[in-house]
Amino acid sequence: MVDGISAVHTVLRVLARTTGQRMALVARVTRDDWTACAVLDEAGWGLQPGLTLDVATTYCRDLLSRPSLVVQHASREEAFAEHPGYRVHGIESYVAVPIHRVDGTPFGVLCALDPEPHVHPPDVIETFRLHAQLIAFLIEAEERNVASAAALSDAAATAELRERFIGVLGHDLRNPLNAIGVSAALLQRNEERPLALQLLRRIGESTDRITQMVGELLDFTRGRLGGGIPIETTPVNVRELLGQVIEELQPGEAPPIIEVDAPTEEIADWDPSRMAQSFSNLVANAVQHGPGRVNISLRSSADEVVFETHNGGEPIPPELLPHLFDPFRRGLVDEPGSSSSGLGLGLYIAREIVHAHGGRIEVCSDHERGTTFSVRMPRRARSS
Repeated sequence: MVDGISAVHTVLRVLARTTGQRMALVARVTRDDWTACAVLDEAGWGLQPGLTLDVATTYCRDLLSRPSLVVQHASREEAFAEHPGYRVHGIESYVAVPIHRVDGTPFGVLCALDPEPHVHPPDVIETFRLHAQLIAFLIEAEERNVASAAALSDAAATAELRERFIGVLGHDLRNPLNAIGVSAALLQRNEERPLALQLLRRIGESTDRITQMVGELLDFTRGRLGGGIPIETTPVNVRELLGQVIEELQPGEAPPIIEVDAPTEEIADWDPSRMAQSFSNLVANAVQHGPGRVNISLRSSADEVVFETHNGGEPIPPELLPHLFDPFRRGLVDEPGSSSSGLGLGLYIAREIVHAHGGRIEVCSDHERGTTFSVRMPRRARSS
């Protein structure tokens, strides 16, 4: 890890030039072990990070009992002439200070050495101490970065596992839900008792809602884990497609709360079922959050089709706009008493479908103009 910090190598070069030594290094030192962590070797000794030595044969052993060590000519200094650092490794000149972490615990040694003798300037130890403090700071910063990266990696792996679980669960729920829905429909055909028919209709409606949620979960996992929602394009009459969506959202006996301005036939190469799903989610959102009439418009240019929904009422709070398309956002506020239903995936899935076609969604909301969702779609989308 220490060898990967470029600033540490800069410090080693500075110290080598300051002292005239041809080798400078950071070593991890304990009472039993010596391990090279970062090395500048201009003497050609072949010392590499990761190399271990018997600490008893090094000058670093002496730093366990003193604050610094300076050796200028070991063979001529009585205290070091028989030292293993000279006798075993042939080191004549040596300067070192210990490296301590911010909390005071020892890490290792910062040293410069050479097989030739050198006379060191008087302030050499102070220079080494300052650089040792810098290296300690760099090491701890790198350790924090590594720990943060590991935590982020674990969090990402956990999130992916959770999303895969959601996808598998949603897929496995489809079969029993289909069985419940078909069974309820078959029972209704032969049932005449009003209460029983009412209960069977509720079962069917609840099954449809759950099936829709399961579909949203599957779309969510496809969007997050599968590189986007897959589409298969074919020529689509956009006005007819939009008419089908509105008919499903607004039964014939309901008051006409949705007004459509689509003056011309528009043909585009889209995935019809996916775009119907996107339009349906956007229109349903406008109906749910816009009291009164909802206006839908469709216009085009040579290369682009623009679909817009507009509703009045209270605008979307500015702080919520950046998160409007986040998954699992239920309604415009995240409050337990919100009247919205479902999983809060409608706008997220609508956006993913639009993106899969190469389009984009924009939102404008204020007190004067109300709220408008604008979908800009290319006439020809790439099928995935």
